[in-house]
Amino acid sequence: MQNKKFYIIYSSFMLFFVTIAGATSCAFGDLMWIDDRNIQGGPPAFYAESVSAWYNTLGTAADVTANAMADGLLARVEILNGNTSKTDVLLNQLYRCFMFWGGHRWVVIFPALLYVSSIGKLPPGFPYPLDSKQ
Repeated sequence: MQNKKFYIIYSSFMLFFVTIAGATSCAFGDLMWIDDRNIQGGPPAFYAESVSAWYNTLGTAADVTANAMADGLLARVEILNGNTSKTDVLLNQLYRCFMFWGGHRWVVIFPALLYVSSIGKLPPGFPYPLDSKQ
């Protein structure tokens, strides 16, 4: 019962953070593509001016928090099973997916691509395409 209570509370917090991230992203998109579409420079100019608005920062922080919580929960389960490396944890999850689906390699292609793409995320401060200071 104690274990179920932990997962219920943990997943409730994750749902809260994901909801905040989704709502703020929708609000930002609404402002950029609908409400303030006709500002000088269009949506790219609005994005460049408003990317650090409080609601966008809140949404990004909530999204990062939910992602960290999901990774932390995965790591918690794996550490309880004896694994300590994050790479080992993720590769173990891919292997579990592979075995669960009866050894069909096509099933793990998409999760493996997601794993590889998560390694190559742009670091903070990297010049993004819509950066107006270029």
